[in-house]
Amino acid sequence: MACRAPCGSALPRRPRLWLNSRFVGRDIAVEIEIRQANLAEITGLMDLVRACIVNMQSQGIDQWDDLYPDRGTIQRDVDEGAVFIARMAGVIAGMATLNERQDPEYTAVPWQFFGRPAVIHRLMVAPAAEGKGVARALMRLLETRGASAGHTCIRLDVFVQNPRAVRFYERSSYRRAGLVRFRKGDFFCYEKKILENADSRDLAAAAALRTP
Repeated sequence: MACRAPCGSALPRRPRLWLNSRFVGRDIAVEIEIRQANLAEITGLMDLVRACIVNMQSQGIDQWDDLYPDRGTIQRDVDEGAVFIARMAGVIAGMATLNERQDPEYTAVPWQFFGRPAVIHRLMVAPAAEGKGVARALMRLLETRGASAGHTCIRLDVFVQNPRAVRFYERSSYRRAGLVRFRKGDFFCYEKKILENADSRDLAAAAALRTP
């Protein structure tokens, strides 16, 4: 699965995070290690991007290509400390970006949750690692990371013609908020509240703005 990218600032740089979890896959229990990516891993990350592109295209999903996601985008995100990489047995199994960048198209979406949104981009899992809990582990870490940084909700978009990704986010309790159009076509926008007091914060902020 994957999210398309947008533009803005990365979350504040924090110490490198580690998550060692055990998930039961189809046949075996697997250990997934997640941490912030570093610049020395760029080549491996681009290999992952290309493998995901080939895999999606083999399924008739024309979401990514040679133009995007590009090396410059991935390198910028890694340099900002916004990319999280998942490994299984030392091998790159997936990655995702978490920052505050939102495309201009997001302004037309009728979002339900406001406050301080964090945005997930380019969540992807290596074809050989699919079905082993990698995407779930990444999402859990990204949501925890966002909440710890004071973000009230998560926003993301997913290609309409990627049904597996759509099902994944809906099963992960993400609410479909609207539809946007990018170069490759239509993308559903999803959101999820990650702080229970998000609504009260929004109301308090709105009330403050109305105070003379």
